[in-house]
Amino acid sequence: MLLVATGRHPNTDVVATEEIAVDRGIKTDLFFETTLAKHFAVGDCNGKLQLAHAARAEVLNVTLRILGKKPKTLDLDHVVKFIHTLPMSYATVGQHREMLKKRGLAYKESVVPLKHFTGSVFRQASNGYMIVYADEEGFILGAEILAPDAEELIAPVSMALAGEMDAHLAQETIMAHPTFSEALERAYFRL
Repeated sequence: MLLVATGRHPNTDVVATEEIAVDRGIKTDLFFETTLAKHFAVGDCNGKLQLAHAARAEVLNVTLRILGKKPKTLDLDHVVKFIHTLPMSYATVGQHREMLKKRGLAYKESVVPLKHFTGSVFRQASNGYMIVYADEEGFILGAEILAPDAEELIAPVSMALAGEMDAHLAQETIMAHPTFSEALERAYFRL
């Protein structure tokens, strides 16, 4: 079977005022405020990142702002993106090879195939892999994972990005054995 998805588009036809600018989605600033002061657009309608967990983070950010708190700007590059497939899923967070090459940034990458791990046989993951990217100083830039439950396995990398961790600090994380997360631990050590 083959599924072809051509993407979704925000439904902005409901915007009933010209004071709110619309482009690919409802235009917002870094805190999701529209061009009409004190009006916010979060989730799919702003056209930034059409993922439920990204919308949840945007809502929390806006709520904190409305309550008078001073939330940090969300880095939407740090939002996990994934595709459910069987027997493996694909997940990515932060920067990956294509982005780094396009931006002309120097980077190191660590590729760890899953075929060397016990679970790959009975979980049909012998073609899986983990790739972690770091800058020249060793700071984690992102990762790509093809593995069973990749959307779960990528969480430590997302946390490493949020905490601005370098590979040396990430290496201090002891992953459980026997699991696929061990491959992530090994990837950190190969940076």
